[in-house]
Amino acid sequence: MPRRLLIGDLHGAYRCLMDVLETCRFEFGKDHLYFTGDVADGYPDVFECLRFFRQLKNFHPVIGNHDIWLQNYLAYGISYPAWLEQGGNHSVASFKKSGLTRDGFCDYAEYLATWPYVRIENSFCLMHAGPSVSTTYDSLILLSKMKRNLYERTASEVSDYKRVAEISAVWARDYYYSALDHMHGMKPLMQPFEPRIRFFVGHTPVLEGIPFINSKYDLVNVDTKTGYGGRLTIIDMDSLDYWQSRSAEELYPGHNPR
Repeated sequence: MPRRLLIGDLHGAYRCLMDVLETCRFEFGKDHLYFTGDVADGYPDVFECLRFFRQLKNFHPVIGNHDIWLQNYLAYGISYPAWLEQGGNHSVASFKKSGLTRDGFCDYAEYLATWPYVRIENSFCLMHAGPSVSTTYDSLILLSKMKRNLYERTASEVSDYKRVAEISAVWARDYYYSALDHMHGMKPLMQPFEPRIRFFVGHTPVLEGIPFINSKYDLVNVDTKTGYGGRLTIIDMDSLDYWQSRSAEELYPGHNPR
């Protein structure tokens, strides 16, 4: 049986990607690979990661906030200072050494623009950050069908990004923090989502460096700090078994991702 396997927050760490695919014995052409976004920024192989994804059969991504920054750069040459400080400088360097022409940059921007904000399959929902206090099931459906633009606004360009559904999808941490609060006996901002659906997210690094799995909120966070030197996790979306790469710090010695 083909497996549905998922990774998130790769941040240019191509060596970690190859390592974890080998560790889980990924079957190319058979297994499906899902991705919760943020291929960009941090480690030096952003272009190599994207080139691999474009060639991979059965690849199912959603867009992350770092990917939107990269998309805007590739399409229009926009480089936000805050983005460069958060690892965007490594994405710029990776594409500059790729040998691509300006048209080639635009081609990759158009590819990123095909990545949706939300992906819903059966009882699973993939999004980069997670639902916010204003998210409804109907809004998730709309986001999953929304055609993305070549230029996308970022959170800093609106007064209250949680009121803009597409921006909230890649930035809002409400649901993850609510699950954490509930787990620690604190009053959560959000209650478990209705109708019941399992969310797979990233965006917020799990401090323990292993996937966060919460049955009460039906939430799985797979950001295990790859972008900060940690391991890349790949998880079976059905069984919730997971495997991890060697750490990015080990595979990229001496590299500062920020």
